[in-house]
Amino acid sequence: MEIIHKNIHFLREKRGWTQGELAGKIGVSKSMVGAYEEFRSVPLLVVTKKIAFIFEVTIDELVKEDLSKTIQVK
Repeated sequence: MEIIHKNIHFLREKRGWTQGELAGKIGVSKSMVGAYEEFRSVPLLVVTKKIAFIFEVTIDELVKEDLSKTIQVK
């Protein structure tokens, strides 16, 4: 799960969303999104599922692949 923080940051920025906007979509605080992106915290499974759904990736892709090298975000 070491790559998840990079992927969350990458996907959020590609969508042009602030941390606060993503936080509202997944039901956590802005500071929690910051903690995910800085790898100070790892999202719970229920939150990971929401993140994957919102960004249209699988959970496996989110936690195992460097998405900045493999996908084009809409």
